[in-house]
Amino acid sequence: MLLRLSLEQGLREYFQRVRPELNTCTMLERMLCLEAYAGPGLARQCATLWSGLSQACHYHAYELSPTPSELGRWREEVEMVLNLLNAS
Repeated sequence: MLLRLSLEQGLREYFQRVRPELNTCTMLERMLCLEAYAGPGLARQCATLWSGLSQACHYHAYELSPTPSELGRWREEVEMVLNLLNAS
């Protein structure tokens, strides 16, 4: 949950710098707009990461919880995406 919140906060801060009026949009709408501002590669990576983190935040009776290595990989990906957003 904290990783997803961190990613969402990073997107809010990114759009605050680039297009503040988009911060009134939902997270899904911001994800769709991200391609126009950050490029298709970063937008796709961000959307895939956010989707995976969102899926992991909800209980699913027939699915295993994320492993520590998956959480570590997601943490690294969140950090990389946020660094790329800060650089652009």
